[in-house]
Formats: sequence, C-alpha cells, structure tokens
Amino acid sequence: MPKRILVIAPHPDDEILGVGGTILRYKAEGHSVAWIIVSEISEKAGWPAKKVIERSREIESISSMLGFDHVYKLGFPSMELDQVSTSTLVKCLSDVISSYMPTEIYVPHPGDAHSDHKAVFMAAISSTKWFRHPYVERVFAYETLSETDVGLSPDSKFDPNWFVDISPFIDKKTTSHGCIWFGDWRLSFPS
Repeated sequence: MPKRILVIAPHPDDEILGVGGTILRYKAEGHSVAWIIVSEISEKAGWPAKKVIERSREIESISSMLGFDHVYKLGFPSMELDQVSTSTLVKCLSDVISSYMPTEIYVPHPGDAHSDHKAVFMAAISSTKWFRHPYVERVFAYETLSETDVGLSPDSKFDPNWFVDISPFIDKKTTSHGCIWFGDWRLSFPS
C-alpha cells in the first residue's frame, strides 16, 4: 500500500542533505512525497534580488529532481524561526498535515546547532500528536550534516535507531546535472 511521506525542512537544502536518498527511494517505490519548506529568503529581509531568484530556481530544480508530489512554502523568515511563536508554527504545520494526511513524517533532529532546526522540531513534534492526526503512523528525526555535527551540547548527539538503505540512490542524491549540491552552494563539473 502506498505511503504518504511528508518531509519538513526548516530551509530548502535540509531535505536533500538529511533525507534526499530516502525521498528518492520512496518515489522509486511509488509512494507520494510532499515537502514543507518552513522559511524563505526575501528582498524585504535584506537579501539581494538575484539571490532570491536563484534560490527560487534551486527549489524548483530540487523539487523536480526529487519528484515531490506537493511543495508547501510557509514563508517564515530564514534564520529567525526561533522568534516565531511555537503556536504559530504548530498551526501552520498542522494545517499542511491535515491537508496532506501523511502516514510518515520526517523532521529535523532537535540537537542541531541551528536554532531554526530546533524551533521546527519542537513545532513539528507538537503538530504530530496522535490525537490531532491519527493517520500519522511514524515520525522520524533526520540528521542534517551541515549543522548537527557542530553542536556542543551533550544532548545534541544524533543517535539513530532506524536506517534506510539508499545505496541505489546515493549518486542521484549527491549529483544532479553535473553538480554536487551542498545546500546553498554547489560544485560544478565540466560536461
């Protein structure tokens, strides 16, 4: 029976760094996969117009490469999610969860050094309580290697107890169209 997978990413890059291979595997197996991008960059927040346009194109490219069935953009300011009330984040995430009705949800690990990741984890866990969304069967925390490995807190250690074999998908996760993607930047190779 097909699953409905929801990946919650504080920033557009956390999904590919954290569970990109898992997403590719689920898509190859015929499951539906949706993506929530919690934050965005904007000119209003001081980002150059060129970077905002470039980010939008990167999101479209990654969405196409991974084959997301739905992409939800919440539009909160990047690097300021810890300043958004938890109840506001919970409501926005819950609205998407109610609309998409996932069976499995992937959330960023709470031990991450990035405050946006911690804020999203706390809101996501509150949003996924069984009495709110009884169709959610499992919730997994994923590691985002760009941040989790730099946490100094003793409780920041990522200690997984669930593993997904992504061997057939690792090359596609790390390369696309002659590039290796690393969040906001990429290394290009000549064709």
